[in-house]
Amino acid sequence: MNGSAPQRGEMLVLFRMKSRPPQRCDHGDLLSSLSTRPGEGRRLAATVRHRALPLVIGLWCLVLAGCGNNPYPRGQTAEAVLYRSMTDNPRTLDPSVSYTVSEARIIDVIYPSYFRYHYLKRDPYVLELMLGAEEPIREPYALMVTEDGRQVKKTVERWSFRIRQGLRFQDDPCFPGGKGREIIAADFLYAFRRMADPKVPCPVRSFVDDKILGFGEYVAHNQELAEKGQDADYHTEVPGLRLDPDDPYRFEILFSQPYPQLRYLMAMHFTTPIAHEAAEHYGKELARHPVGSGAYLMSEYLPKQRIVLTVNPNRPEERYPSEGAVGDEEAGLLADAGKRLPLADRIVFTFNKESVTGWNLFLQGYMDAWGVGRDNYRQVMSQQGQLSEEMVEKGVSLHRAADPNIRYFAF
Repeated sequence: MNGSAPQRGEMLVLFRMKSRPPQRCDHGDLLSSLSTRPGEGRRLAATVRHRALPLVIGLWCLVLAGCGNNPYPRGQTAEAVLYRSMTDNPRTLDPSVSYTVSEARIIDVIYPSYFRYHYLKRDPYVLELMLGAEEPIREPYALMVTEDGRQVKKTVERWSFRIRQGLRFQDDPCFPGGKGREIIAADFLYAFRRMADPKVPCPVRSFVDDKILGFGEYVAHNQELAEKGQDADYHTEVPGLRLDPDDPYRFEILFSQPYPQLRYLMAMHFTTPIAHEAAEHYGKELARHPVGSGAYLMSEYLPKQRIVLTVNPNRPEERYPSEGAVGDEEAGLLADAGKRLPLADRIVFTFNKESVTGWNLFLQGYMDAWGVGRDNYRQVMSQQGQLSEEMVEKGVSLHRAADPNIRYFAF
């Protein structure tokens, strides 16, 4: 690379090696491997599911190995806490609305979906079941539909899903007694119904409104209600969204045309199960009060200051992967294989507007991870494209990974 920026599609990730020079910082070994991207480290691991977001910005992440002072309260560095940074308040934490990578870092550990991306397998990326109990069945399906006032037999595409039993939403005041209830198939279809609500500006609605049977008509019906000042109708039958009357853990989605992309949509937070109790109780405030079923729940939100995520006691059973990409075992990325997730008890996001300030905070130990850009690339990398001596002395190691991204040019 000869000291130049990374090649397109390449991501450089640095994290601390196990052995580090003795320093005054008592961060503890936790910081050696906490991260939220595939292959960046070992600790947080699969608690963060990579989504098939249309926009994925390749960041080069650094994980601090050492520092010259301890900026945290005494004793806090002995806890399993991951310290991250954000440049501003998230615009929304509503999983039906959010479409940014920065917000997904929070949303995706609160709102899991039917599928997730394997944390370590990344060449190619691999989908695996998360809340799903089995691979969905995709097959042709004969159906009688009404066209121009008469019944016509048509062949459509049917996807059949079955979710895991015993899944629960996090505890929250929106539920009776404050206790999160069991998740059922209807909660997945409720997420699709929210896409058709004019008050919920879902950015992926157009993916399905002309494909799911009856969905376009359902969207139009709700739009008519909105024009009359009425709320969206969440009870009208939609031919393409079907529950199994004999099994509360099964649901089907019918398409008027082949739609293989549904697998990837079912790995995104737009299709996470949503409790209607939460949406009805919080309304627009759901954007600041997420109620999910994932590894974490949001325990504190102070605008312009910090967001704190803590382990969700009702989280589904997850284990750190026991296999990964070539070289992961040698890099120590399988050392936590089989351990229950998450391994970090809390994630603390603090707000830093300026990148230079944030980078300095990272170097001082205030942040566990920070992106690398033009301002600090030469400080991080040598002329030969390797890790600089300064970073090596701080106990930082380099990891390279492929990272999908889309670039837009406006003119």
